Amino acid sequence: MKGIKKKLVTILGISLFVGCNIKKEERKSVKNEITNNSNEKISRGLSNDLVNETNFKDNVKFFEFNNQDYKGFKKTILIEDVFYTAAILPKDYYILKNLDQKDSLDLYREKLKKEEVIQLDFQQIEGEDLFKKKNFDYEKCVKYLSFNIKRDFYAITSKGDTIKPKGVFFERNYTLAPYKRVLIFFSFPYEINTEVKLVYNDKLFEKGILKFLLKK
Repeated sequence: MKGIKKKLVTILGISLFVGCNIKKEERKSVKNEITNNSNEKISRGLSNDLVNETNFKDNVKFFEFNNQDYKGFKKTILIEDVFYTAAILPKDYYILKNLDQKDSLDLYREKLKKEEVIQLDFQQIEGEDLFKKKNFDYEKCVKYLSFNIKRDFYAITSKGDTIKPKGVFFERNYTLAPYKRVLIFFSFPYEINTEVKLVYNDKLFEKGILKFLLKK
């Protein structure tokens, strides 16, 4: 069991997610859609402001592997010029994509039923490199996203349990994609069947505490 979990984290870490190359016009339409929706308030948050999960845009997202789509849900918020998008990776998707099929899919589902991987993307609204746009020190940002960011996440289950991540992985795409992506690995005391809340204290862009109520 420990070997499979370790293997999952390692292979997920190596995998490069290249996609979501959103056209400029599409990014503008997303911005307008969120801005014009009277039920969606865009927080222009300052440091330490609380951004509640009710402010988020909720959309279906399909994760593709081997010409097969796996349905999930993503939540996106725009704060100033940065999009934050979070999603729980569909279990079958990351099992098939990242594990050798030496055992049956059902066996992997059972062994990993208490494990969840949450994907969090940061993207500048015009698709520019966030680190350059903000005049950040690149190496310090990479170090934070690779290691220290782990301390700034936790999850809250529907039963009220607070769980810290067991690991994070920063996918370095070397500007091949318009976003910065972090994978957050959680091990829960029981299976998550409906939703879980991801809480992130944003120390990178100093936008405050962000809360994502994520559906499975």
